[in-house]
Amino acid sequence: VKPDVCVYADRTSRGCDISKFELNIEFKWNDAHNTFSKHSGIDKPIVSQTDKGFDTTSYAGAQLGAQYRTHAFSVLIICNCARILRWDREGVIITGSFDYNDKPYLADFFYRYAQASPEMRGVNTSVMPASAEDADLARTVLGLPTTTRMFKVAVPEDPDVKDSSQLTLIIPQPVARGFPPVGRWTHTCPAFDILNKKIVMFKDSWRCR
Repeated sequence: VKPDVCVYADRTSRGCDISKFELNIEFKWNDAHNTFSKHSGIDKPIVSQTDKGFDTTSYAGAQLGAQYRTHAFSVLIICNCARILRWDREGVIITGSFDYNDKPYLADFFYRYAQASPEMRGVNTSVMPASAEDADLARTVLGLPTTTRMFKVAVPEDPDVKDSSQLTLIIPQPVARGFPPVGRWTHTCPAFDILNKKIVMFKDSWRCR
């Protein structure tokens, strides 16, 4: 995927890295490529077939697939107008189209986004980067390349027991599969159980209503 602009939080990333970018901005220079347009008799925007490739949707799907997130934001700019989009596994919330030269909404959004907590920006804070020591050990046990980013997550040892003891698992960076952003998106991967020093299976899925 190649969004027009990728916004990062670490101030060091370059280019397009779907495993790291915070939000993306897509530019369209012709209203014919408006992804979300109003049709006669319909009082709300719907996805238009004129967006060849559905760029905004594919970028959201790639980001949610390659990161542990609860939701993600993107911006669509068409000529002098913009829309702000919030994506999660149940769908997308879209603002109305507004002229960013006349209205402060876009500047306000970027300012508030920069001040927001990771949780509000959509980062799943229950999943944290693993320490260098734990990551090296897990990569060795799981037979993964040394470049694989590793994360740490705590899961209940017995989900059916209240206040069950926690297991700490080291898991690899998820891989985007090219699926649409909505749906359960169940995926599994081998994980390393730090406490018991063994390989287990980690399952991650969304409970969509």
